[in-house]
Amino acid sequence: MLPRMDAGVSLSLQEQLSEVPVLSIAPFPALIRYPLVRAVLTAAELAHPEWGAFPTLPAWRLMLSWVLGLDPIRAALLAEDTWDPVGRSLRPRTAVRQPERVGFANLERYQRLFDWLRGYRPGPSLAAFFQQFFADHLASVIASPQDQELLRVLMEAAQRFRQAFPAEGDPAFLAMIRSGQTPSSSRFEPDYSRYLVVATPVAYINRGLEADYQFWFDITSPSWSRSLWHVLYNSRVLTPEWDGEVFDAGRDLQARQRILARTLLNLCCRTQKGLWLVRSNFNYRGEENTSILDYLILKGLKAMAAVG
Repeated sequence: MLPRMDAGVSLSLQEQLSEVPVLSIAPFPALIRYPLVRAVLTAAELAHPEWGAFPTLPAWRLMLSWVLGLDPIRAALLAEDTWDPVGRSLRPRTAVRQPERVGFANLERYQRLFDWLRGYRPGPSLAAFFQQFFADHLASVIASPQDQELLRVLMEAAQRFRQAFPAEGDPAFLAMIRSGQTPSSSRFEPDYSRYLVVATPVAYINRGLEADYQFWFDITSPSWSRSLWHVLYNSRVLTPEWDGEVFDAGRDLQARQRILARTLLNLCCRTQKGLWLVRSNFNYRGEENTSILDYLILKGLKAMAAVG
């Protein structure tokens, strides 16, 4: 297992271990990458005007396409006639200028959707909204097992968020999903216990995998912890929780150390019999490796030895 995915390592293992099936995995794509999830989040924002959120025209068009089963042209016509960017509200069916082009049956379904969104009363949880919206509007449209699985994962993510952050409101959960921080999963995944898995730490942890033995190579490689500095922005600075101090080299080092510490703890909790960490003094170019992870592990070992 490597800090970055390397196809060559996977192929080499397959050649040398011909009797053992080797499976390479990559991180799950974020939930927000799926159009269905974006459509459901748009519906949640419209059904909760107290959040003060309002969808963009593309988001509203995408939702109409999914919920009403419209082709792109009819969805665009209906979205442009019913979307009011100035008043930050949705116009009713009567605002459609050419109803014959959209289709009268589609307009009737749109009116039912409009009335449902305006008449919705917030329930006990956002997961309950997802479930009710699916039952009332998506059950007859979505037949794909993968789409049904996406909605299930979205509802489970909402429940876990509520348990982990009871003081946070539902808009914070939607913001997290839209930021791409929450990965998706699938019930079509293979039985990983039957394979020798080659993965990155992020993919291994996000899949919820556990193994009797873990081998992590190149812990001295800087690829384990890249700098959080960006040319124009920094994801940790552009948050309401930031204290306003300059994100200098010291703050960058502290943030990377915290991330690595959590990663290492997750890996330790997901092994049963043993975990091997392989060090290398030089990279493939002959340059000296300087990894924070290697430093943290050695520091921890020295502290344990001193206590013992």
